[in-house]
Amino acid sequence: LIAVSVAVRLSFEDRVQFSGKLLLQPSLILFWSFSDPIHPQLMLESPDDIFCFKFCPSDPNIIAGGCINGQIVMWDITAHADRIENIKSGGSRSKKATLKPMFLLDPESNKEAMYIRHCAVSSIESGHKKVITDIHWLSDTFEINRMGSVFENRSGICCQLVTCSAD
Repeated sequence: LIAVSVAVRLSFEDRVQFSGKLLLQPSLILFWSFSDPIHPQLMLESPDDIFCFKFCPSDPNIIAGGCINGQIVMWDITAHADRIENIKSGGSRSKKATLKPMFLLDPESNKEAMYIRHCAVSSIESGHKKVITDIHWLSDTFEINRMGSVFENRSGICCQLVTCSAD
């Protein structure tokens, strides 16, 4: 499975000048399968261009993305998990070796790509003012409250993330 975010390469001045036209073009993360490299299998829609994104380590169906306008966007592709199938390990690899399972989207299930709208997005007013350059999911062993106190996370699910930005 390969996922890439796509954006138009523009300077800040050009982005401001063409902002009306850019709003009409979808900002996407595209999922590609090596078995059908011409057609994207899933397309995650975003309110603005995505600079970085990360899959949740405890639930790879949850994806967080950082936009160039400072917003965080989240998608849940659980409803589309039936399009994903396990890759059978083969070739010259030893059967005793334990491999981390990988997934590929099944191109035969539907030749048309699925557009998936985000399920959550941060507000522009309370978020970063500059591009989000990196995202890290916090370990599933702790969580941080609003006052900065660290608590033990007993759920075993990554539920918080940290973002990086120039601001």
